[in-house]
Amino acid sequence: MERYREIRRHRRLKRFKFIIILSLFILMGFGLSIVNDTMRQLNILEDTEIFHFDYKSSILDILGKTYIIDIKVLKDFFKARITGLLFYIDCFFCYN
Repeated sequence: MERYREIRRHRRLKRFKFIIILSLFILMGFGLSIVNDTMRQLNILEDTEIFHFDYKSSILDILGKTYIIDIKVLKDFFKARITGLLFYIDCFFCYN
């Protein structure tokens, strides 16, 4: 019984860390988009694209460098994570 509690605690901490890191990345992206818009309005630099993501063509521009992202792989990864999290929440409420 102790072992299973420890395993559940470890999984809970792992998911909590993942959620915190994901939320920090989302906040960072939102903040960079605000800075990007401000730089564009003030006309500070020639190349004002600090951070830009084009969802249709799956292109990410960071500091002038362009990266192509495979959205399907990321979508499957997050879908598996969210499904696992929902299963964990469902099991948590069933057993408590």
